[in-house]
Amino acid sequence: MERHLLVVAAVEAILDRSVVLVGGAAVNVVTGTYYPTDLDLVASVNAEDRRMLVAGGFEWAGVGHRHLSVTMLDGEVILVEFPDSELDAAFPPERIEIEPGISVSIISLNDLVMDRLKQATDGTLVTLDAAIDLTAAAYASIDWDWLEMRSELPELEAIGVPDVLTAVRKGAKRRLQAGGR
Repeated sequence: MERHLLVVAAVEAILDRSVVLVGGAAVNVVTGTYYPTDLDLVASVNAEDRRMLVAGGFEWAGVGHRHLSVTMLDGEVILVEFPDSELDAAFPPERIEIEPGISVSIISLNDLVMDRLKQATDGTLVTLDAAIDLTAAAYASIDWDWLEMRSELPELEAIGVPDVLTAVRKGAKRRLQAGGR
């Protein structure tokens, strides 16, 4: 995972501003068990920014393509996507240090959990289990009271987030009691 975070740091260095890691790669920072297919970064990226990233070693297939890619020395290709220009979050992003003097921004734990709860309203076991993995890995650090309050917002209640939160919390407790993370 460290190399993925170093790619995020490279994007920040090239753009000379902070970007925020979200999505599956952010889940992996917390759990260590999820291998992301790409790095989702929140930042406003225009044509000049893309040119700077390409000049900095990234590749872009052109108009209509969502991802940039960078090929590591061992041949691994890491995809980078900018799905949103604004962070949908109640808390400020957290900065995590990768190496001395190198840090990146990541969505806050509570906002990440809320994002995963919203995804788990799709009714599939895959997204529900991913939310349970995340919450079991960080159970003691999660602000459960905030999640409960937030899930009762009309737009979240309408899509079933309170029920998903209850199921995820029970699932995480069961996993922790069984000795799983």
